Amino acid sequence: MRPSFQLMYGVLVLLCMTSTASASIQAGHQNLRFVQDEIIVKYTSGTSRNEINSINQLHQTSVLSENRKGRFMKLKVHGQGRSIDKLVQQYRRDRRVEYAEPNYIVHAAMFPNDPYFHESWGLFNNGQTGGTTEADIFAPESWDVRSDASAVIVAVIDSGVDYTHPDLAPNMWTNDGEIAGNGIDDDNNGFVDDIRGWDFANGDNDPYDDHSHGTHVAGIIAAAGNNGTGSAGVCWSASIMPLKFLDATGNGTVTDAIEAIQYAVQKGAQLSNNSWGSEGFSQALKEAIGAADHLVIAAAGNSSSFTDITPFYPAAYDLPNIISTAATDHNDNLAAFSNYGPSTVHLGAPGVDILSTTPNESYEHMSGTSMAAPHVTGVAALLMAEFPASTIITVKDRILNAVSPAIGLRGRVATGGRLNGYDALLGKVSLEQPELTTIFYDDFEQENDPWTVQGETALWHLSGTRYSSISTSWHYGIDNTLNYDTGAANEGYLISPPIDLTTVTFSTLLFNHYLETEDDPNFDKAFVAISTDDGASFTEIFTSRSTDNIMAQETLDIAAYDGEIIRLRFSFDTVDKMYNDFEGWYIDDVSVIGQPAAPLPSLPPTADAGTGDTLSDADGDSFELYTLDGSASMDPEGFPLSYLWTEDQRVLGTAEVFTGSFSIGEHSITLTVTDNEGMSATDEVTVTVVANQPPVVDGGNDRSIDDEDGDGAETVLLNGSASSDPDGQIISYLWQDGETILGTAATLAVPLSIGEHVITLTVEDNGGATGADTFIVTVNDASIAPDARMHIADMDLLLMKRGSSYLGKSLVTVTDGNGMPLKGVSVSGRWELNASLLMVVTKGTDKNGVAVLESRKISVNSGDTLAFAVENLTLDGMTYIPADNAESSDSTHIP
Repeated sequence: MRPSFQLMYGVLVLLCMTSTASASIQAGHQNLRFVQDEIIVKYTSGTSRNEINSINQLHQTSVLSENRKGRFMKLKVHGQGRSIDKLVQQYRRDRRVEYAEPNYIVHAAMFPNDPYFHESWGLFNNGQTGGTTEADIFAPESWDVRSDASAVIVAVIDSGVDYTHPDLAPNMWTNDGEIAGNGIDDDNNGFVDDIRGWDFANGDNDPYDDHSHGTHVAGIIAAAGNNGTGSAGVCWSASIMPLKFLDATGNGTVTDAIEAIQYAVQKGAQLSNNSWGSEGFSQALKEAIGAADHLVIAAAGNSSSFTDITPFYPAAYDLPNIISTAATDHNDNLAAFSNYGPSTVHLGAPGVDILSTTPNESYEHMSGTSMAAPHVTGVAALLMAEFPASTIITVKDRILNAVSPAIGLRGRVATGGRLNGYDALLGKVSLEQPELTTIFYDDFEQENDPWTVQGETALWHLSGTRYSSISTSWHYGIDNTLNYDTGAANEGYLISPPIDLTTVTFSTLLFNHYLETEDDPNFDKAFVAISTDDGASFTEIFTSRSTDNIMAQETLDIAAYDGEIIRLRFSFDTVDKMYNDFEGWYIDDVSVIGQPAAPLPSLPPTADAGTGDTLSDADGDSFELYTLDGSASMDPEGFPLSYLWTEDQRVLGTAEVFTGSFSIGEHSITLTVTDNEGMSATDEVTVTVVANQPPVVDGGNDRSIDDEDGDGAETVLLNGSASSDPDGQIISYLWQDGETILGTAATLAVPLSIGEHVITLTVEDNGGATGADTFIVTVNDASIAPDARMHIADMDLLLMKRGSSYLGKSLVTVTDGNGMPLKGVSVSGRWELNASLLMVVTKGTDKNGVAVLESRKISVNSGDTLAFAVENLTLDGMTYIPADNAESSDSTHIP
């Protein structure tokens, strides 16, 4: 921070740097200079020499000198390109370090003794006008480097200059090639007695200012500094060439302006100040400026216009030797009246309430980009004096590279910053600013405005009452009463069309507005919000209550929404029905600017043909329909895709989703997708069609029932509903008892006589395939007592190895209906190997009811299956009831 003006006026003062100054390297205006390879460190009392050496060795420093009174060391920093600020922070984190700081370079600050200098906030701003400290061009720091530009001829192409003004007379140019008053064109330049320049408006040799504009501009550039009179210019001395082409009303012609520029170049002016212009494009003026080896500093204009859309010339000519200048206020904001445009305006400079010279030894405050441009002209003159071998392009680059970034200028001027004379003289390059372009702009002048209004009581409408450009703005209010009093609470939203920021960085929202509401934070709310979900929800980013009776400009950093598609919403809510007699809210010239992301290399699409499937020919016609779906295919850049489905180079279809008929067999299908840049990708999918599969039939299990009522028959429920078809549906059922048809329903209740019945269920599916299931139903004579019934209660199969052969044993347990073992039962059965008959064997049961039935030795292979099945049980006086068996067969695999 600078000391106050009162402490610095008229004297040379050393800038004292404290330990807090290191932070200002990052947070301040970054003009602090220090020795690049030295730092100052003070260790805490009691830190040993060995510890100090160890710490310094760790940080790659060595002791250059020690100050014994202050107990600090000056250390040498070893290594190229090391960050002094970072090294200082590393030392400060050590508990043995009392303080560490850069070895700052200090200098005398040059302040003139001109009595009005303290009013020149644009040169030195310490808040004296209520503004922001250091929102200035750093003139005193610049004067430490250079204040004299007397060798530089600066043409002031304007309304003339009061060359007799005490603060300007010492710095006026005279034509040494001309003899005054002899009526002869001594220097043969086509102008007679042009001692002080020329008046192109009136065609004479007296460029005296009869308007005051040119004199004010000249004083900003080079009012004599440190002369105890009036104010000081950016240059304390220079050579001002007055060239008058604007008349007493402030108007002039293009042809006169061209002749003034040509005169300036011919008589050796290295640069000119041009605080004038119009919206009319002149090819002749552009060619004249382009042909001049001369730096043209131009005012951007005072119409609050977006000059990327509505250019103001000559500032907006796309020529390398022009610097276009917007005006800033004492808070580093863009002046409300100033034109702006990131493609057509280069930088900002102080231009509001600027004190400078006016005719007849007077001084006045004026505002305009006319006042901003001469600040730049003065710095350019100092640069040309300091670096006389520099080209005009080099001077321009030094000025634009050294601006102080200002949020109020971000996106409104190309550099995003305000003039900084000191940094320009040092050759310092500011932090690189993004190259911003206009992503979205609406001045609300088109017939079909894409904005929408929401809210049942909304008063938003297009209005010509107030505006910042052309003739129309959006107004929340009632035009004929100039208020928003409807007798009730009202609210409404003005919502933008989608704004695509998906490939944009450094996004910034800019808009002009006039706002007048009830001065109560609980009522009459006006705010701006952003949506990233197409208006489903909004996040508030800005609110305001008043613009102090001006059409103000707002700049909002919305970089947090980079990469999104957004909608803007301007919302107004009166909350209540009282005190609504205020003009409301006008919105105009809404723009979003940003830096388009570097174009990505073109990427190929991705094809996705789906997962494929295996289908059954359910209807048995040898074909099946299948839908191929490529909708999961995509292009990473969002390009539309074309689709091509092929099988063995045969085209099947060209739709994203395609249904085809496929024959029985395996089909390998290729999907090829192509984007609009001709890049392709493929994917394959397999579709298999299998022949119709027969149904799976389930008629039930073998069962035994008793004739409970002794009438010689029993009703049995036959249920085939558990049958199914794997690839279709069952369309018919057929129940048979032997050859006798019982019925054709899925379930059937039928009477069966005493005895064994072989029941068969046959079903048919919709593809014509059939299947059958056979089981036995035994109807028992209920007159057989339990102790006269016999059945197999248990069965075990054993496998025994005999050398290289095997022997099978089946242990069959037979009991009566009461569970008592039966001795002497003849058990007959059959051994099978791999389902082929091996032998038939019969054995009787012992007293435990167990019969052991053995196979002969057999030669087998690993994996063979050996099985035994009981065919019959016989014993006098006993009846074999198979339905009561626990099991009647068993098998085992050869290991």
